[in-house]
Amino acid sequence: MSKMIFVNLPVADVAKSAAFYEAIGFVKDETICKGPEAAMVRWSDDINFMLLSHDHFKQFAPKPMADSHATSPVLFALAFDSREAVDAFTGMMAIHPDQIAPINAAFTPSAEAIAHARAVVAAFDANPDAGVLQLDGKMIDAPHLKQAKRLLERAEG
Repeated sequence: MSKMIFVNLPVADVAKSAAFYEAIGFVKDETICKGPEAAMVRWSDDINFMLLSHDHFKQFAPKPMADSHATSPVLFALAFDSREAVDAFTGMMAIHPDQIAPINAAFTPSAEAIAHARAVVAAFDANPDAGVLQLDGKMIDAPHLKQAKRLLERAEG
């Protein structure tokens, strides 16, 4: 059996929290739990978040829950295979205002990424009937164009 991680989070509304995690790419899994008191969402085969109502969470952890407005109870870091994968990840969550600046810094495209995205868009604008092109010695196609447009939309807001 592989090693697995189960992150247990107390949440005010299990259904809304599960919907949020699903919206940013997690997959809801009712194998272990379902219902109004708890939900499980999977990030990968080995990393799972257990979303527990406050009352249900207290059954597992009798100490007081951390107040996210007054403390930093936990930090999460998600690893991706490349900077492009990070850029493609559009879901961001922050549980404390102090996390906003680092999140914005991490998800702000670099000048190099913006220049490359502009070059991709320009290449397809110059060749509107092309399905596949070459840019800087690499093949680019419709998914690259879509990703470039999304990056520019975020960067130029």
